[in-house]
Amino acid sequence: MANDNDELIERLICTLPNRTDQPWYSFEDAYGASTWDIYPSCQIAGVADEDTVIIDGAHAASVCWRGFSPVYALRRMTIKRRIARFCLHSVTFIFIIAMALLGMGPGMLPFGIILLVYCLIIGFSAPYLLKVMYCGKVWYTQPWFFGFEGYLDIDTIEYQIFGVSLKRLSWSPFGSPLSRHHKDEHGECIGDDPCTDPSVRALVNQAKYAKPGDQRVSSLQPTIRIGAARKV
Repeated sequence: MANDNDELIERLICTLPNRTDQPWYSFEDAYGASTWDIYPSCQIAGVADEDTVIIDGAHAASVCWRGFSPVYALRRMTIKRRIARFCLHSVTFIFIIAMALLGMGPGMLPFGIILLVYCLIIGFSAPYLLKVMYCGKVWYTQPWFFGFEGYLDIDTIEYQIFGVSLKRLSWSPFGSPLSRHHKDEHGECIGDDPCTDPSVRALVNQAKYAKPGDQRVSSLQPTIRIGAARKV
């Protein structure tokens, strides 16, 4: 045999069939992987009827299909964020003081003008200060595994999960046979929107009119717990 026969069935069940009617003993894999390149962490515990095997030691994850839920993300309260929060929370109070000083006469007019200019600067800088408060590095993210039928662009997915699109999510380069990717200037694989491929786009459009028993396209979106040096 081209490969060793150790854990042959365990390696075989780790392959992804090219088509739904592919027989169980076929070695064809959708990713083009060979069985000798697979090192399974599970094992066969028994064999049941109708070509069914019982697997022991396989890890699983529950998928939330009922809809998106808010995902908790931990952010450190840095000095920059503290200053931005103080400026935004205090601008109304300082504006009231500025108006009071302007109405107290010529002696307090310079102080009132200074505070009023400060309030105008904070008002025009509010979008940037909000970005400082709610964007930036994410230290930990609550683990979720969302699934839905069909296709959504990644900005819409991030908006549904985090409430705003901050470009923290990215497409998986090898998540499924429908995934697409390219290499950047450093030779690293970067995931692309699958629907940029006309064949995938046609498959997604065809699945919109799928009848019972026909194949449908589904999307899986994990939000994993990450370290400080990485993004979601």
